[in-house]
Amino acid sequence: MHFPPVQFDWIAAVPMTLLSVGGLGVLLLDAKGKGRNPLVSAGAAAAVLVATLLWFVHPLVPHATAADARSFTSMLTVDGLGVFVTVVCILTGLGTLALAPSYMAREGVKAGEIYPLVVFAVAGMSVLAMGTDLMVLFLGLEIMSLAVYVLAGYQRTVDGSVEAALKYFLLGAFASAIFLYGITFMYGAAGSVRLDLVARALASDNPNTVRLAQIGLALLLAGLGFKIAAVPFHLWTPDVYQGAPTPVTAFMSSAVKAAAFALALRILRVGFGAHPMLWTEAVKWLAIATMVVGNLAALVQRDLKRMLAYSSIAHSGYLLAGVAAGHPAGTSAVLFYLAAYLAGNLGAFAVLVAIGEKGDRNLNLDDIAGLYKTHPGLAFALSACLLSLAGIPPTAGFFGKFLVFNAAVKAHMIGPAVLIALTSALSLGYYLTVIVKMYMAEPAREYITEPPTVGVRLVVVASVASVFVLGILPSLVQGLAEQAAIPLP
Repeated sequence: MHFPPVQFDWIAAVPMTLLSVGGLGVLLLDAKGKGRNPLVSAGAAAAVLVATLLWFVHPLVPHATAADARSFTSMLTVDGLGVFVTVVCILTGLGTLALAPSYMAREGVKAGEIYPLVVFAVAGMSVLAMGTDLMVLFLGLEIMSLAVYVLAGYQRTVDGSVEAALKYFLLGAFASAIFLYGITFMYGAAGSVRLDLVARALASDNPNTVRLAQIGLALLLAGLGFKIAAVPFHLWTPDVYQGAPTPVTAFMSSAVKAAAFALALRILRVGFGAHPMLWTEAVKWLAIATMVVGNLAALVQRDLKRMLAYSSIAHSGYLLAGVAAGHPAGTSAVLFYLAAYLAGNLGAFAVLVAIGEKGDRNLNLDDIAGLYKTHPGLAFALSACLLSLAGIPPTAGFFGKFLVFNAAVKAHMIGPAVLIALTSALSLGYYLTVIVKMYMAEPAREYITEPPTVGVRLVVVASVASVFVLGILPSLVQGLAEQAAIPLP
């Protein structure tokens, strides 16, 4: 399947407009109802996300004939990459909206504002996915980040949540400043912040231009490293993921990661695609460090949210290896991997929402002992999601890791390819520990007696189904990922 040309420039601004106006509408609806019925706000937010999703399906898919697309004043471009990543972010947002009511009711927190914040965050992500101008990309980054800062600290009476928001905000502000500083160097090098004009300026091979661009790229990579939780910019991740509300952690670890990698692909493949020697080596070493540190740190974790946080860091390393490959096969591998990671990661956090108790208690490794004997369905779901994250066939995670491994081999990156295999085997040390605890140990406590809500069950079932469907029939998404990679150099 090919993504179509866009007939009118303004069409590129439609997704962001729908999400922004819809988010304001949800906010006003919640204010009018004084937050008394959060399910209404959740339904309205879900309707906005579904409407945006349908917009992509209606004008783009039926008439798909080519991969190129016109842009909105050369700032936003609706192409395969933008569509693919925005859809991943929308699906993650819908999953978060389904998990939030149950979690917030359990915690006794008014949940009205969380729903428009999710919509605003997805609006920022759509800009990151489709932006082709560095300043526009920075605006999208800030729209997303500001919404997620508030989401992380949504439980204002919980010390851990406040700490998570403060750490995320302070470190995120520094990362944004570094990213913006990098943009100034890029403007100095190219006389423009449009990525296509940056690429054209670099084509001149002027030593001063290349030197300034190298400095700017180093700063941009540092800012990006924070958003994707790459080593050594990862230290905020475990504390923030542990302290944030569990549905928000699921949203951050899946959607924010997808949007940040779309940003990385835009900058590296469009702006610097003709000069891979400026960035492939740096990204390769970031991938190596991130894979190793993330997996080793996850091995010693007892708290499940912290374990999944370090797991998320490790997965950033695998994705960085696909980016470093620097060719369309690497890009399509990254996109498929993001979809596979969404299925396994969101499902795992949905199970944590179902089995957790007020204050996110009882989410340690010992607390899930014997879960199979009391809640076999949830134990199976968590097992399936963890096996996918580990890359065990026939799950989506296995095919995602295979594609990244294959892309690394094609790029002659033998060291990262070997580490993908070795660290994936290492990850079994902590994923299988959880599964063994659930199936082999005696129950350590009396688990919840109330069944999960409809929203939680929908997310769990959809995630597990996606894990196996994408593992058995990967072509359903792989073809779209390959076409999405075509517009990039």
